[in-house]
Formats: sequence, structure tokens, C-alpha cells
Amino acid sequence: MPDILIAAGWRRILVEAQGEVAKQPREWDVETVSATRAPDGSMLLEATYNAFDMPLDESLPHPWRAWQWIRQAARARSLVTCEICGSAGRARGGGNAALVRCDRHVDVVYDPNDNEDLRQFLKDYGDGLDFMQEFQRLSKSGDDHDPD
Repeated sequence: MPDILIAAGWRRILVEAQGEVAKQPREWDVETVSATRAPDGSMLLEATYNAFDMPLDESLPHPWRAWQWIRQAARARSLVTCEICGSAGRARGGGNAALVRCDRHVDVVYDPNDNEDLRQFLKDYGDGLDFMQEFQRLSKSGDDHDPD
């Protein structure tokens, strides 16, 4: 499973969805690949799976239907769960700016105690930062040995 970043209040929902994914037949190879906030404020899960060209027959188990059930259950829970703390909440605002918040976090747009942005930055650029720091260290140590 890829490292999925999600708001702290929704982590339990994601873990439960992952538990349901793990129950699916191994040959379907269902894998959650992302979790984001949809425009209506709910959690939007995306996955990959292998349907092996199976017909979408109601009488047969199918990975698409299984995934839709998992996805919709997570979405429904996220619409009543505060994205910040995980307590009971409701969608607030509208349009593309809807957020699910409890009464205590109604005015919170971003939780500064949650280091998700920093973790994502380090995940994306961490190796480059390490390389630049090492390069800078080597450059400085090379200057010490400069005969001029």
C-alpha cells in the first residue's frame, strides 16, 4: 500500500477501509492508492484492482462492486466525522469549499499541529534535500583544503 496522507480525524476511517480491502480475494489485487477531500467535503478513496475481464454480473462477486461498497461506506462515515479530530461532525459550507467539522472545529481551515504538508514535502523532496546538504558539506570541506 502506498503511504496515504489524510487528515487526522479521518485516519480511523481509512484504516477500516484498508481492513475491508484486506478481506478481498488476493487475486483481485485491490489496493487503495489515494484518499482526498471531495468537493462536497467527503473523503474520496481511489483504488486499483484486477477484474480479469470478469463480466459485471450481479450473480458473481466482482472487485468493482466490492470496491464501490468500501468506498461508499468510507464516504458516508466521513460526512459525519470531523476531519480534524474524528468526533461527530457535519458538512459545513458549500460548493467546492465544503468541510466536515464538529462544533469545536467549525472555524478550523487547517490544523497547524498536523505535519501532513511537511511529511509530504519530505517524502517528495527528502532525498534531494539530503543530497544538497551532503553536497554543501563536501563543498565546505573541499574549501578547507584549497591551497589558495
